[in-house]
Amino acid sequence: MDQHENQRQHRTSQVYLKQFGFEKDGSWYVTVLDKTKDRTEDILIRDFAVTVNEFDYPDESYTIRKHFETTAGLVEGKYKMVLNTIKHQNRLTPRHEDIMRHFISSLICRSEVYRRFFTDLLADERTQDKFIEEISLFDESEIPAIKEAVRSLEPEIHLPLLTGQVANHLVRVLRSFKAVVLKDFGGRGWFTSDNPVCIDCQNNFSWIIPLEAEIYLPLSSEYCLLLYHEKSERQENPLRKLAPNRICSLTEQMHDQITGKIVVNPGRYLIPPAKYRDALQDQIFK
Repeated sequence: MDQHENQRQHRTSQVYLKQFGFEKDGSWYVTVLDKTKDRTEDILIRDFAVTVNEFDYPDESYTIRKHFETTAGLVEGKYKMVLNTIKHQNRLTPRHEDIMRHFISSLICRSEVYRRFFTDLLADERTQDKFIEEISLFDESEIPAIKEAVRSLEPEIHLPLLTGQVANHLVRVLRSFKAVVLKDFGGRGWFTSDNPVCIDCQNNFSWIIPLEAEIYLPLSSEYCLLLYHEKSERQENPLRKLAPNRICSLTEQMHDQITGKIVVNPGRYLIPPAKYRDALQDQIFK
């Protein structure tokens, strides 16, 4: 772990980004479409979506302050192992499924889109209490102390104080969801972004992850993870009927529908699969 006080921290895991990147002259790059500039560019993965100390817990102890970053690093270290099992055993084991729950939670808590959303909820008196109650749903005895701490601290401390609480809550919610691994259609690959977790709330915006949600995470150019809750009232999606924890093939129509959701997911950068990399560089916005 970096022992410097000013620690570079990545919003999107470098191990994850390499699944969509390429190596050149000994360094790893990712091709991105910057939506704010309407053009593509190749960015060093080590420099992509970097912030400094943003995920630190407000504490004097270096170990406690960097706990979220350290834990995230341990989870990310197992990512390639999960992908190798998917590729060679055509399944997602129960242990690896739980690793992915932690990984998804970490990505959400690091995402600039979601951090801005959580910050806004904490800053508004109309939503602050509900947000705290939601992320403490499994630890209701902690609610009074959290509310008191938030009200006594400066606004810029609120999210750093609660990031770990949010992360743990999301993992526990995701443990009630089933998982399916989706194989891309015809070698087309999967897009991803700097906000890689795509949560389709099915028009229910009462919770961070409602029971009706369908969650997509492109795992690599070849595979995409789908999480869904079997007790959701929304059962129209035929993907909910696929065998859990298995590799499932898609029709062209289903691949296109999921790709459409990923492409419009909020975020600044869109990352194309290798098949479309050159075409995007040559054709987009000409």
